[in-house]
Amino acid sequence: MEDNNQFIGVINIGDETNSYNLNFGYIEGNSFNYNKNTDKFAPPPPPQTFFDAALNIKGERYYSKILSPENNIYTILLQYGSNNKIVLKWDNTGWDKLLDMCYIEDIASGQLGVNVDMLKCNTLTITNNDITKIKLIVKKS
Repeated sequence: MEDNNQFIGVINIGDETNSYNLNFGYIEGNSFNYNKNTDKFAPPPPPQTFFDAALNIKGERYYSKILSPENNIYTILLQYGSNNKIVLKWDNTGWDKLLDMCYIEDIASGQLGVNVDMLKCNTLTITNNDITKIKLIVKKS
């Protein structure tokens, strides 16, 4: 779903065994509150030895969270499985026409080694299991 006032992107995230999609983006009029048409809560995380990832907005876990164009900074919570590797993949076709920027970076503004321009790249592998939170920053054109 893409036009001037809406954008929904998908990140497939997983380890070598499991993966699922996280949906993010913006629709004019959406907010931090739950929107039954676009948002999907994630369950509590599994035990520490299992892979998990979720969008975190104001302490709530989501598999899908669509905000307004003005509020598009997400935290992605990461939990590593036994292989200590998380792979993120996305199809960024056409994103450069709708977005000024779309970045994934660690919580130290990229100083820990995670700093990816999602408009120029379509995959990211993280093997530092000390990185348990990353930021997803989306800016509308």
